Amino acid sequence: MVGRRYDRLSRNIHEQDKDEQVKLFLDALAQTYDPHSEYLSKADMKNFSINMGLSLVGIGAMLRSEDGYAKIESLVPGGPAQVDGRLKVGDRITAVAQAQNEFVDVREMRLDKVVEMIRGKKGTHVRFAKTRTEIP
Repeated sequence: MVGRRYDRLSRNIHEQDKDEQVKLFLDALAQTYDPHSEYLSKADMKNFSINMGLSLVGIGAMLRSEDGYAKIESLVPGGPAQVDGRLKVGDRITAVAQAQNEFVDVREMRLDKVVEMIRGKKGTHVRFAKTRTEIP
């Protein structure tokens, strides 16, 4: 398990482009001087604008990365995923497809990239392949 996590972290570091590496450095620098400050990269600013302008929407689910999967942490009451009923808390997303496009395997993919694939304009259809884990 530790070996798998090390491999995944190592792969994620090597997948980062220069902008992401600069963001990590500048974020750490800002936190050193003020723990309430952070550096906003172009990608962060784009996400901030999307969230403030509500130009893109998600599926109404909180995701987290766990053992190489994007795992459903919680569903927003009344949100698209909860209303549809096919996604459940604890499900692990293995592939994503927008509309009738081919499925893209998202195992071992960084969570921000998975979220990027899920978001779309209101009314966009997103399909998932998933595995279900039982919640005690």
